[in-house]
Amino acid sequence: MSTQVRRALTGSLSTTSPAITGVARLLSVHPRTLQRKLAAEGASFEAILDEVRRDAAHRYLTTTDLPLGQVTALVGFTEQSTLSHAVRRWYGASPRELRRTAQHPAPGSRTELSR
Repeated sequence: MSTQVRRALTGSLSTTSPAITGVARLLSVHPRTLQRKLAAEGASFEAILDEVRRDAAHRYLTTTDLPLGQVTALVGFTEQSTLSHAVRRWYGASPRELRRTAQHPAPGSRTELSR
């Protein structure tokens, strides 16, 4: 079930509000049933949503030059400050710092070594 939720969120993150009711509707289950099934797998809707947003934000920030406002919308946030707080929590850096690090990796870093 967590894989299905992840796919549903990934496919709809930038187009609809990422709410459990919408995902449950897409999967043809009641929201409470979805919560129970996820709990049985040791997962939660909120944790999966956070993972999907984290992965999408990282991808957009490190592989595109999209404005931060657009990245904010694409990962399902309504405020750019929310994106900034989340990226700082996930990566310990601001969105701009994360982007700059990806574009100009430090010598000897994992990214630099893979070049």
